[in-house]
Parts: sequence; C-alpha cells; structure tokens
Amino acid sequence: MSAGNKASDAKEDFMFRHLLKERDQEALLDELLIDSEGWDKGLAAFEIYMDECFEFPFEARFRNKEYGKKSVRFVVLRLTCCRDKGGVFCEIRFRNGKTREIPVYEIAPLDAKHERNIVLQDYIRWLPFKV
Repeated sequence: MSAGNKASDAKEDFMFRHLLKERDQEALLDELLIDSEGWDKGLAAFEIYMDECFEFPFEARFRNKEYGKKSVRFVVLRLTCCRDKGGVFCEIRFRNGKTREIPVYEIAPLDAKHERNIVLQDYIRWLPFKV
C-alpha cells in the first residue's frame, strides 16, 4: 500500500468521529445520515460511527434482562454485522471464554466516561423501536 493510500485510509477512519462534539440530535442525525436513505443505509452509517469510536475490546454488562442478567460482565470484542431485525450486532466474550453475538443496543459499557457511550445513546435514540 502506498503512503497516499494510507493517508486516505486514515481520513476515512475518522469519517464520523467529529460528530461526538455535536450534541444537537437533529443536526447529528442529519450529518450522519445525509446519504443514508432507509434502514439499511442508516445502520451502515451507524456501524461506521461505532467502529470509529468504540475502541475494542471493552468491558460491558447487559442493558436489559432479555439477553442475560444485568450483573453479568463481559468483553465486547467487535462489531459483527447489521441485520434487519435487531440492527447492529457485536460479539461478546464471557469470563468462561464462551462467545455470543448480541445487538449493540443491549450492551451497557462499564466505562461511563468513554465516548462510546455517546455513540451508543445516539444509536438508541435513532432506533425506530423502544429499547
């Protein structure tokens, strides 16, 4: 890969990171979703936004009881895919080494001051269903 490609890749890596400073929800969604008509493209835009800001791996717990006890801690390893039902998914690993795939909206990161929490809240507010 040439140096020019690396610079281009670095620029692309931070396509949405600047949105962390935008706290006007409407303005944030307008910029994030400007070319993203429909559910699929919106999910893809949020997946990029998350991938830029989450900094894997990180510790979390379940947000709701649907996927496990809220007290259970695990490590979020990576984003895995976008699906029509459930949105963006991630892979988690429990302390016993077992892994599982769950919707991103079901995680509650333990580091409350990290920027990933802003991104996660933006995503949850955007979802067309209640979490």
